Amino acid sequence: MSKAPNTGKGSMRDAMPKTAALIDEFRAVFGAEYINKILQQGMRGQPVFWASENGHTIGTPEVRYVRIGRDARGNCINLDDPDAGKEPMRVCTEVWPDPINPNDESKEQ
Repeated sequence: MSKAPNTGKGSMRDAMPKTAALIDEFRAVFGAEYINKILQQGMRGQPVFWASENGHTIGTPEVRYVRIGRDARGNCINLDDPDAGKEPMRVCTEVWPDPINPNDESKEQ
Protein backbone atom coordinates (compact mmCIF):
# COMPACT_ATOMS: atom_id res chain seq x y z
CA MET A 1 0.00 0.00 0.00
CA SER A 2 1.48 3.33 -1.08
CA LYS A 3 1.07 6.16 1.37
CA ALA A 4 1.84 9.80 0.88
CA PRO A 5 4.86 10.73 2.95
CA ASN A 6 4.20 12.33 6.31
CA THR A 7 6.03 15.62 6.09
CA GLY A 8 5.76 16.22 9.82
CA LYS A 9 4.09 19.11 11.60
CA GLY A 10 1.18 20.54 9.67
CA SER A 11 0.82 17.67 7.21
CA MET A 12 -2.57 17.02 5.63
CA ARG A 13 -2.25 13.35 6.67
CA ASP A 14 -2.21 14.50 10.31
CA ALA A 15 -4.92 17.11 9.79
CA MET A 16 -7.25 14.74 7.90
CA PRO A 17 -6.60 11.21 9.24
CA LYS A 18 -9.91 9.66 8.11
CA THR A 19 -9.48 11.07 4.62
CA ALA A 20 -5.88 9.81 4.51
CA ALA A 21 -7.00 6.33 5.57
CA LEU A 22 -9.70 6.27 2.90
CA ILE A 23 -7.24 7.40 0.23
CA ASP A 24 -4.83 4.67 1.37
CA GLU A 25 -7.62 2.10 0.94
CA PHE A 26 -8.42 3.46 -2.53
CA ARG A 27 -4.73 3.18 -3.45
CA ALA A 28 -4.67 -0.44 -2.25
CA VAL A 29 -7.77 -1.35 -4.28
CA PHE A 30 -7.39 0.75 -7.44
CA GLY A 31 -3.63 1.34 -7.54
CA ALA A 32 -1.58 4.27 -6.28
CA GLU A 33 -0.85 5.64 -9.76
CA TYR A 34 -4.53 5.92 -10.67
CA ILE A 35 -5.62 7.41 -7.33
CA ASN A 36 -2.71 9.86 -7.26
CA LYS A 37 -3.72 11.07 -10.73
CA ILE A 38 -7.29 11.65 -9.51
CA LEU A 39 -6.01 13.53 -6.44
CA GLN A 40 -3.78 15.74 -8.59
CA GLN A 41 -6.65 16.55 -10.93
CA GLY A 42 -8.83 17.50 -7.97
CA MET A 43 -6.14 19.77 -6.57
CA ARG A 44 -5.71 21.42 -9.97
CA GLY A 45 -9.32 22.51 -10.18
CA GLN A 46 -11.11 19.58 -11.76
CA PRO A 47 -14.19 18.45 -9.80
CA VAL A 48 -13.11 14.80 -9.59
CA PHE A 49 -11.98 14.71 -5.95
CA TRP A 50 -12.86 16.75 -2.88
CA ALA A 51 -12.68 16.01 0.83
CA SER A 52 -13.35 17.96 4.01
CA GLU A 53 -12.34 16.95 7.53
CA ASN A 54 -11.59 18.85 10.74
CA GLY A 55 -12.03 22.20 9.02
CA HIS A 56 -9.53 21.36 6.24
CA THR A 57 -10.42 20.75 2.61
CA ILE A 58 -8.54 19.40 -0.38
CA GLY A 59 -9.53 19.04 -4.00
CA THR A 60 -12.30 20.74 -5.96
CA PRO A 61 -15.98 20.27 -5.06
CA GLU A 62 -18.55 19.57 -7.74
CA VAL A 63 -20.72 22.62 -8.31
CA ARG A 64 -24.38 21.93 -8.84
CA TYR A 65 -26.71 24.72 -9.78
CA VAL A 66 -30.43 24.50 -9.24
CA ARG A 67 -32.82 26.80 -11.05
CA ILE A 68 -35.70 27.90 -8.84
CA GLY A 69 -38.95 29.30 -10.21
CA ARG A 70 -42.62 29.56 -9.27
CA ASP A 71 -45.51 27.42 -10.39
CA ALA A 72 -48.96 28.78 -11.32
CA ARG A 73 -49.97 28.90 -7.63
CA GLY A 74 -46.88 30.89 -6.65
CA ASN A 75 -45.05 28.01 -4.98
CA CYS A 76 -41.29 27.77 -5.46
CA ILE A 77 -40.22 24.80 -7.54
CA ASN A 78 -36.98 23.31 -8.83
CA LEU A 79 -37.18 24.00 -12.57
CA ASP A 80 -34.71 21.19 -13.31
CA ASP A 81 -36.84 18.54 -11.58
CA PRO A 82 -39.28 16.79 -13.93
CA ASP A 83 -41.61 16.13 -10.97
CA ALA A 84 -41.45 19.71 -9.72
CA GLY A 85 -45.06 20.57 -10.55
CA LYS A 86 -46.32 17.54 -8.66
CA GLU A 87 -44.83 18.41 -5.27
CA PRO A 88 -44.11 22.14 -4.94
CA MET A 89 -41.52 23.23 -2.37
CA ARG A 90 -43.73 25.33 -0.14
CA VAL A 91 -40.94 26.16 2.29
CA CYS A 92 -39.23 28.62 -0.03
CA THR A 93 -42.38 30.75 -0.29
CA GLU A 94 -41.97 31.35 3.45
CA VAL A 95 -38.21 31.91 3.31
CA TRP A 96 -37.80 33.98 0.14
CA PRO A 97 -40.09 36.98 -0.30
CA ASP A 98 -41.47 37.81 -3.72
CA PRO A 99 -39.10 40.09 -5.61
CA ILE A 100 -40.24 43.67 -5.94
CA ASN A 101 -41.68 44.34 -9.36
CA PRO A 102 -40.41 47.78 -10.44
CA ASN A 103 -43.62 48.33 -12.48
CA ASP A 104 -45.92 47.49 -9.56
CA GLU A 105 -46.60 50.76 -7.74
CA SER A 106 -48.64 49.02 -5.02
CA LYS A 107 -45.46 47.66 -3.35
CA GLU A 108 -42.97 49.80 -1.50
CA GLN A 109 -39.58 50.13 -3.10
